[in-house]
Amino acid sequence: DMAIKCDQFPQTGQVVEGSGFSYRTTGPGPNRAIVAAMCDCESYLVGKVGDDMLGKMIRDNLIKNKVGADQLFTANALSTGVAVTMGDSMGENSGCKSEGANRALSKDEIECAEVEQLIGSADVCLLHGGRGVEAVKSAIRTASLYKTKVILEADIPICQADQIDELGWPMEYFSVN
Repeated sequence: DMAIKCDQFPQTGQVVEGSGFSYRTTGPGPNRAIVAAMCDCESYLVGKVGDDMLGKMIRDNLIKNKVGADQLFTANALSTGVAVTMGDSMGENSGCKSEGANRALSKDEIECAEVEQLIGSADVCLLHGGRGVEAVKSAIRTASLYKTKVILEADIPICQADQIDELGWPMEYFSVN
């Protein structure tokens, strides 16, 4: 995640002065894996980063925080996912994100022997449902085979504050713990 403060948001074609630029290696997967490791749990992250500086930073941060990163795959033709946020003087935010390489995590990578063994030997498998539905479905199926508990974080689409839209989730999402 990258963030910068600016007095006002730029209009189309405009560049405004900013200050306070910061960047952090973060995201749903790395954040949860690091928190688990901080609680003395054996923790691993399965995902995909680009073959770039940001991917190296994420990998190094995971290792520094005692998270296994052997199954953090590298996409040579895609950049690492990134979110860029601008915050104005009124406290409002505006941003843009790119899923990057993690959107290319495939079912085949989840079904490789090393990841299958990792899921099969885990006490709990935490999945983020917003990333590669086929890969998530495959991880759920693998966990089911080994009777590994699954926690699924999935976005619930809401069209109005008092109404949940049709979920449109794959059937596998309804079989998790």
